[in-house]
Amino acid sequence: MLAGVLIVAAGGVCGWALTKSRPDLTPLAAAYTPPVLADSSEGSLDGSPTPSSSPAATSAAPVGPRVVFVGDSYTASAGVSHTRGFPALVGKAEGWDVSVVACSGAGYVTAGTCGTAYAGLIPDVVAQAPSIVVVTGGRYDTPSYGSSAAAATSFYSQLAAALPQAKIYAISPVWDATHGQHPLGVVQASVQAGATAAGASYLDIGEPLRDHPELIGPGGVIPDAAGYAALAAAIEQALPKK
Repeated sequence: MLAGVLIVAAGGVCGWALTKSRPDLTPLAAAYTPPVLADSSEGSLDGSPTPSSSPAATSAAPVGPRVVFVGDSYTASAGVSHTRGFPALVGKAEGWDVSVVACSGAGYVTAGTCGTAYAGLIPDVVAQAPSIVVVTGGRYDTPSYGSSAAAATSFYSQLAAALPQAKIYAISPVWDATHGQHPLGVVQASVQAGATAAGASYLDIGEPLRDHPELIGPGGVIPDAAGYAALAAAIEQALPKK
């Protein structure tokens, strides 16, 4: 495992168009009731991952599929307990056995605090032997958006080859309460194209945090607990219905 990669085993937690408006998902988030889970430990405010595996809440032996969420600080539930982040919330709602492989500041192009971009996380994902992989993030690639198409295509090609039997979902990159500009749109289009080319399913969740500063923590970038619930609700809405 790479130093600085956060791997949370949560067993039992069971192109953006520049002029396109997104649906307001806040009512859906407001109606979403986060489950009460056992773990109350808080994550770091800046999303910095720890170099060792960190167990999240566990309960009875999970009966759902093993699912790995891959991503950045948002995916690592920075600023809140791991049980209040969107991977745990979605996992509980879906009945999934969830693990998280995340690297703060990383993206498809950008190396995070663990020293690698998303492609370097693939061995840790494969080690979890998932039947479903949910890839999130991409906001940290906006400074290098010109390289995002090649990086996303390469990542999803490698991931699909490494886990040929797994179902892969690519979640559209999101911004915070402010409005993402042209670079974010390029990254979103790159992720959609790269995922689709590899046979993954691209899920456009819109911009659940846009124009909602009350869903963002004190630093202005990382969601608070309500923000993570809004992201969970948006992902739940986008997932195929059972």
